[in-house]
Amino acid sequence: PRTTKQTIMADSPFDDLEQESPRDDDIFDDMNVQDGGDAPEEEDFGVDSYDPADAPLEPAAAADPFGAASPAATGGPFGAMDEPADEDSPLSVWEAERKVVLQERADKENQTRLEEEAKAKAELETFLRERDEAIQKRISENKEEEKNWRADQENLMAHGTRWEKVAKFVDLQPKKNEHR
Repeated sequence: PRTTKQTIMADSPFDDLEQESPRDDDIFDDMNVQDGGDAPEEEDFGVDSYDPADAPLEPAAAADPFGAASPAATGGPFGAMDEPADEDSPLSVWEAERKVVLQERADKENQTRLEEEAKAKAELETFLRERDEAIQKRISENKEEEKNWRADQENLMAHGTRWEKVAKFVDLQPKKNEHR
């Protein structure tokens, strides 16, 4: 690569030293243009590349130098401890009992939930039926009251003096919701 010599202009004890720096204007100097390539030359850092063909074919070929069996052959790094025991340990007995108890509780909870849902549906149906009956009853009572009121108004307008008619329109009775 091309370099230029540049003198450092500062007030330091190294005023006379010259420093080489790469030229900033030509960034393509280090490319291999002679071969027609565009990329910089590959650098060798002293490391051989890995070739998978050179790898050993069987991992078992690298046996223990002391003659012991490999952990994979014994079932893991802890050997026989990794395998479950055939006899029932206190922990496995407790786990089995606990599993049964938890299953019973879950079954009981599901049964209770189903019963409560059925009870809630029945109560909702009863509530809706009673509500519909109350609404229909109130509708029929209002129709009857309106029918009676219209009959009274027609009877009053047909008979009676002018002041009787006016007095009939004025409600002089105390309201039910008011407290005096």
